[in-house]
Amino acid sequence: MGDVIRDASLSLPHEALRPFIVRYAGYRLSRLPGGVHIGLPSGSVRLIISLGRPLEVIQMPNATQRPLVSHALVSGLQDRPAIIRRNVEESGVSICIKPFGVRAILGIQGADISSLAVTLNELWRASADDLVAELVLAKTWNERFAILDRVFLARLIPVRPPSTISWSWERLIQRHGTLTVARLANDAGYSRRHFGRQFRDHIGISPKAASRLLRFEHACGLIAARSMKLAEVAMACGYFDQAHMTRDWHALAGCSPRTWTACEVPFLQDSNVTLSDNNCKG
Repeated sequence: MGDVIRDASLSLPHEALRPFIVRYAGYRLSRLPGGVHIGLPSGSVRLIISLGRPLEVIQMPNATQRPLVSHALVSGLQDRPAIIRRNVEESGVSICIKPFGVRAILGIQGADISSLAVTLNELWRASADDLVAELVLAKTWNERFAILDRVFLARLIPVRPPSTISWSWERLIQRHGTLTVARLANDAGYSRRHFGRQFRDHIGISPKAASRLLRFEHACGLIAARSMKLAEVAMACGYFDQAHMTRDWHALAGCSPRTWTACEVPFLQDSNVTLSDNNCKG
């Protein structure tokens, strides 16, 4: 394909931000193929800030939303893909926010942006434009990451979910979404109904939906690695069989695993840093 990474960098946020943000990723790509990119659902909330041309989402994950163009886009936890127009050159930063860090970092509840994509301007107004401008003027990734630290620390609302919910979320991540809701609720010492309500309040989606996202995200990584057959991936990720995984893929990715492999995996292998950033876990 000839895709080239001119520059890419990963960094942990300031220590005070780590309970809420997984990491920062900077990317600068060139000679990309034309067409579109499938922004897959994942188990993290993502803030993508373009340092070049604005991001153009031509199909939103929520059918009630109209397409949008913006330099700073926030993607909540979602169960449908976003279709993003791919530019020949792309440059920006990707901030992976833990679901229960949305309130602390962005000032809203995770449920407010569940299954939605919104511009940062909608949340921060003129401050969003100021942040984009400052990042564009910075010369190095370290300077940009320092800017993000300063801005997020200044706006930080240090709220945290109950320890049982954060513990349950971490267990779901470790097990790639294969734990049942009944087991999570029992281990947390809650009734299933109370656990589901607490989980949704702090994570933004139900524990069943979260398990589905994390299982799908794990399958994405295994399929992209191309080291296992699809039937083996399905078994490793807790699906009943390959047909079950394929049905889930059509719902979450809008295509089959084979189609995604043919269209997206070469780009992922060439670029290593993508807008979907499905290796970002909270």
